[in-house]
Amino acid sequence: MQINSLQTFFQSGQTLSIDFRRAQLVALKSAIKQNEEAILAALYQDFKKPRFEAFGTEIGFVYAEIDYALKNLRKWTKPKRVGTGVAAMPGSTWQQAQPRGVAFIIAPWNYPFQLLFAPLVASIAAGNCTLLKPSEEAAAVANIAEKIVKETFSDDFVDIILGKGQEV
Repeated sequence: MQINSLQTFFQSGQTLSIDFRRAQLVALKSAIKQNEEAILAALYQDFKKPRFEAFGTEIGFVYAEIDYALKNLRKWTKPKRVGTGVAAMPGSTWQQAQPRGVAFIIAPWNYPFQLLFAPLVASIAAGNCTLLKPSEEAAAVANIAEKIVKETFSDDFVDIILGKGQEV
């Protein structure tokens, strides 16, 4: 079952590495760039979205998310010193962000590419494994999303499930 392999991969600890997360984000950006025309065509097929609008509201948004995550990833993963309660004095207290495990992302129909891949960027940056479910109302976008995910990531790290009527 898909969720078991995702949980097993997460428990292996490979997603904890900042270098691993950065490499996955860079690979995602590269895959989107390679499939940009197909994504635009899918958005047109599903919604008759013009290229300029589709790029700005869907693809460009995801690029910006990836760039922001790459820029801030090291800062987000550093321990942060926080105030220590009187009962724990003279100790010191730190907060350390930790991944939670497996994220399940379900995309709505209105921005099917952006609202599937932008949360994926956050999940990868956080060090989680992810199971994606694209909208059934955007079959062409779901199919290109599946292609991108299958070509970019190991099924144990990021996987995608299509709903009824989305298979080509």
